[in-house]
Amino acid sequence: MEQVKETISERKDKVILGCSSIFTDISEYIEKYEQQGFSRKQIFLYTQSLICSADILGQMREKLMFLTSDVRSTDEETEKFAKVAMSIAKNIKFDKNQEKHPRGKNENIIKGLLEGKCICSGITEIFNIACGMVGIETENVGSQIDPHAWSMVKLQGNWYNWDQTNIMEDVFLMRRLGKGLRTDRKIIKLYKEKLSVSDIACNTEPSKSLVTTINRYAKMHRGTVPKMKRENFFSNLRSKILNRIGSKPSQSELPESAETACDQRDTSKESSRERHSDFVEQYEGEVDTGKALRDAARNAANVQADDKGKQPPR
Repeated sequence: MEQVKETISERKDKVILGCSSIFTDISEYIEKYEQQGFSRKQIFLYTQSLICSADILGQMREKLMFLTSDVRSTDEETEKFAKVAMSIAKNIKFDKNQEKHPRGKNENIIKGLLEGKCICSGITEIFNIACGMVGIETENVGSQIDPHAWSMVKLQGNWYNWDQTNIMEDVFLMRRLGKGLRTDRKIIKLYKEKLSVSDIACNTEPSKSLVTTINRYAKMHRGTVPKMKRENFFSNLRSKILNRIGSKPSQSELPESAETACDQRDTSKESSRERHSDFVEQYEGEVDTGKALRDAARNAANVQADDKGKQPPR
């Protein structure tokens, strides 16, 4: 069993459990400190890349497992890489609002996993954790000029720069995933950026066979990578309606706001039918009245014509 380092804060209001992975079993430690009066919000798991409270730990693990759910142990290394990259690109979006008001790296990871959106630092860390789960080595790297973060990934024995945020913004790279693998020289030439100090050098050009293989796997799995379900009233309401085509969803299955919307819709339909029927009756009444007036005028003309011995008008 992995050793867990236990630390209690000076104010005695927090417990920090240090370990190597978010998937370390800390259930007995949580139970131990809950008996001492600590809540799950006061118990924190601390790893090299993540800090999260025990109350959201299960959700974080579930989302990470979901992001790698399409990867099989029998897959090749390049196929695992392609599946992870495609899964993150499909399920986590770049948060442009947060870019203007950036949060700490840890908050970005939590927001990315639980809400499906964060900025480059969170996206990079999520990619690194997911790759570690499937046995792919990665390292963090960033720019000394612009506040940007990306990864170094080891494929077929060589290290390459990999910017997960960039492929999510660039449709071309999503279609040709292998083009995202770059050397240090390529990064400096394209972006004129100085890389942060790192013991790892990415100076091996990606071979054509590697790029072709990754592109093939990306194309193969583009439509099969699963997508996370998010709490959304409108999408849930739409799915329920689609599941009952031709019938109205039962009131017990709809939220209160949806019940109100359905009632308003039914009321508007009834009032529309009433207005339509009133208009038809009024129109028919006007038609009947006009016909009666024309008949009366014609009868009067016939009588007048008979008195004068003339042919009545037609």
